[in-house]
Amino acid sequence: MAALGICGDMGSILDLENRYIMLKGFSHVKNYFFKCAIEKQSYSMGGDVTPIGVAFYIVPLMNAMIRMGTMDEKERLFLALIDGHRQVPCNKRGAKGTTEEVAIESLRECTNAKAKQNRVTDQMVAALEQKIFKYDLLENRILFVRMDDYDDYPSEVTGLCAMKLAAKYKRPTILARLNDEGYDRGSIRNVSDCELTDLKKFLNDSGYFEWVQGHANAAGASILDSNLRAFHEYANEALKDIDFSEGMYNANFIREANAPDLEDLIFTLASAKDVWGQNNPEPMIFVPDMYISGTDYRIMGTNKDTVKFEKGTVSFIKFHAADLIDELQKCNEIKISIVGRPNINEWQGEQTAQLFIEDYEVKDNLLEF
Repeated sequence: MAALGICGDMGSILDLENRYIMLKGFSHVKNYFFKCAIEKQSYSMGGDVTPIGVAFYIVPLMNAMIRMGTMDEKERLFLALIDGHRQVPCNKRGAKGTTEEVAIESLRECTNAKAKQNRVTDQMVAALEQKIFKYDLLENRILFVRMDDYDDYPSEVTGLCAMKLAAKYKRPTILARLNDEGYDRGSIRNVSDCELTDLKKFLNDSGYFEWVQGHANAAGASILDSNLRAFHEYANEALKDIDFSEGMYNANFIREANAPDLEDLIFTLASAKDVWGQNNPEPMIFVPDMYISGTDYRIMGTNKDTVKFEKGTVSFIKFHAADLIDELQKCNEIKISIVGRPNINEWQGEQTAQLFIEDYEVKDNLLEF
């Protein structure tokens, strides 16, 4: 089960000012390229323009263009942002000799760049995984993968690959290349929501790194290759008691499933979805010790990997829940504690309170004494 703490500060005054500016801008969008992007991603964003929606579904398209696009494509993105209605030659397959508004053309190119980035990243991760198992790199508490000259992948996706590996193998990850001066230099990424909250500080404080620069858990780093063995010994000892596979969530609220104000709390928090974003994350609600029998839950979805159960007027939903479904099917009755994000479901004009399950712990009720 996730380690839980009670979160206090929900963001600095500066963060709130910046968030107000964003929300004001989102409610008065005039930029044509941005309008086109919102329309294209409307389904994924749930029909709302929020900081989280923009961060997850629009910014990555532009980011992929900066990383993977040609100079001509990047110039069209710049032009799309300042003069989106301008007509430019259309490079779409089968449309040779025609023109298109640069906002539409650039948005298509950004989408293609994102798809290319995904392909390259997946290929790079697959190749690096072979190296991880060949050299038993998971023996160390921090996963360090040195890329060789034959690992011919663009440096622009190194950070993305480090992030994917950190998420998959549940440990802080460093991807680096050895340069002619004897330094391994590359990108670091930490595991989300873990007990080690500042990987950059940990690496700097170790004394083994030449430098670590960037964000707390996503940065660039440099270490003498000759220092690597000593660093692993240090990190393995310092981090031996941390379980990186166990998420750590700051629970802003704790409520029993039958708490009379749980439904109202979910509606209140979910209706403020516009304000959640970076440095002001969505609030989490911890609901302990709910009893569920085999007839209390439903398995849904095309792939039959979504589970839903209800307690009173609140629904609890877990997507991609194969492991939880397996747990539920093993037992006649279970006791489950969950950490969830508040959400409002609307169907045929009726609104109901939901919690999207982020983490959980289940116990076979027959083993309770």
